[in-house]
Amino acid sequence: EHMKAVPGFETVQGRARAVLPEEGKRFRTERPGLVLQVLNLHHGGGQKVENLGFILVAGDVSILHVGDTAESFRGFQVNRIAEEGIDVAFLPYWYLTEGNKESVSGTIAPRHKIVAMHLPPPSDPGGLLKAQGGFDKLAEDIERIYPTAVVFRNEMETRELP
Repeated sequence: EHMKAVPGFETVQGRARAVLPEEGKRFRTERPGLVLQVLNLHHGGGQKVENLGFILVAGDVSILHVGDTAESFRGFQVNRIAEEGIDVAFLPYWYLTEGNKESVSGTIAPRHKIVAMHLPPPSDPGGLLKAQGGFDKLAEDIERIYPTAVVFRNEMETRELP
């Protein structure tokens, strides 16, 4: 219903489908060479905000994108993410601390790369990174803790993955 307000939605309306799987269940769709699974991963923090995660398999590469979740690692356990053989995991930076390393490897188990996301800009206008020592310190810590991690430091920066 909310999508109708998005400019240009009428051009894709016949191909768009709203889904919200129950907790621990998935919506799955396939196209030639692609498999998409949609996961219900709570937003976290006691907020009643819908948050979806996605597992996309393109050829022989599997990608996990958890959206904006801040839930405990329980959501990844419930959805059996570690069993998926994820190659590249897009994870919010708040999961990529020293204290979460065991949980990331146990409940997500990315085989090749982790891409840090939802990082505030390096200038840290809202002061969100002050406690971590600023953007550069946080980026260095993530790369030290997770040697295969990718932290984009510049707008429109690209990398070839995995």
